[in-house]
Amino acid sequence: TIECLEDHIRTLEDEAEVLTVGLHDAEHFGETLKRENFLMRQQLDGLYTGTINDWANEIKSLNINTAIQRAKDELSHWQHVADEAERELRVEVSAAQQQHEDAENEARTKLDALLEQR
Repeated sequence: TIECLEDHIRTLEDEAEVLTVGLHDAEHFGETLKRENFLMRQQLDGLYTGTINDWANEIKSLNINTAIQRAKDELSHWQHVADEAERELRVEVSAAQQQHEDAENEARTKLDALLEQR
């Protein structure tokens, strides 16, 4: 049925979103690892110009920034999910209100007809 297809489409869209967020997270992690590797190679080759504490702080800062970006991306994802759920709920509420109004109007029409028969 159409409802089953719509549910299946929603499920696939949700799965695609999760995969997209995971891919984005993996890309950030990969970039962090590349940067860390670059800094370690500089340190090992004696090309890093700062102190060992500067190097350690830069690595720590890199990891913190990656964690912050990951949290921002996840927050953005869940905000999108919440916005979409809110939109769907508004559509459902609107449809339910319309059904209620239609039923109420039908009942009023029947009541008016019965009152006129008296």
